[in-house]
Amino acid sequence: MKRIGIIRGGMSDEYDVSLKTGGRVIAALRNAGIEPVDMLVTKDGVFHVNGKETDIERIPEYADGVFIALHGKLGEDGRVQRALEALGVPYNGSDSEAIGRTLDKRVSRQIAAELGIAVPDAYVIPDAGAVPEAMREEFAERGAREIWQHVAPPWVIKPTHGGSSKLVRYAGTYPELVKAVFELLGATDDILAETHVKGREVHVFAAQNFRNQALYVAPPLEIFHGEKILSEEKRTTGEYKSSFFAGEKDVVLNQGLEKLARDVFEKFGLKGYATMDFLVTPDAIYLIEVDALPALDEHSPLTRVLDGIGSPLEHLILKMFDGQE
Repeated sequence: MKRIGIIRGGMSDEYDVSLKTGGRVIAALRNAGIEPVDMLVTKDGVFHVNGKETDIERIPEYADGVFIALHGKLGEDGRVQRALEALGVPYNGSDSEAIGRTLDKRVSRQIAAELGIAVPDAYVIPDAGAVPEAMREEFAERGAREIWQHVAPPWVIKPTHGGSSKLVRYAGTYPELVKAVFELLGATDDILAETHVKGREVHVFAAQNFRNQALYVAPPLEIFHGEKILSEEKRTTGEYKSSFFAGEKDVVLNQGLEKLARDVFEKFGLKGYATMDFLVTPDAIYLIEVDALPALDEHSPLTRVLDGIGSPLEHLILKMFDGQE
């Protein structure tokens, strides 16, 4: 494949991370001797190719395949995938249906339950995006009260759709819960409140037809950050520690996580590559999130995994287009 376009930017709150992911993909393709085609979606949804405004329907004129470096809405809700499918343009990662399942945390939780994988207790506050400003304090109080009645503290408050940690809040007390709900009003359609589970935070990467395996599952990467939840600031600046599992006990746990990762990949209908975040406690392994378009900025967990296993980023990128002319 001679021309690979990189779509980055987008209309979600992960715009900046997408730019960084796209920038690293562009650099990796150049390392592989391929001149990339830079495709940018502005924050208001205008599509550009190499700095010039154009229509997304014209992508086949510029590229033979596309690497989607978008995160959150547009990239992970299936819209870009459906557009590329209609144009007959190959792209990286999962198809429009599978990627939509990963974006909706309610669907992800249901699939995990079908697999017998634990998920934290949860409660959904609907219609959080349609609350008028004058009514938000009252709505937040009522929503917090409903969460208090249905889910044990402490809580993690997050949107039902999307993977950005910018909108994830930890609440240990009722006043903190009210504040967390209030801060998400208007920023998401529905709010998901989960019981905060304390355990080992583990990041697992899986990829098809990678490193001579039909489905390769990398060694689990444990994340250490010293906070209740990993903040967006620490994740994007690399202010967290990580290490691959080691030791006799972790060998057994690694085998269990590898099986779960394979089960999740298959059940969600994923393609290409994906990452999964688990929480490991003495009693259970919890699935927290599935990301079908994980960040590839220099400080992302996936970048640390690829560095740790000695795999240049361009190897993963080019594997996404194997067999494509």
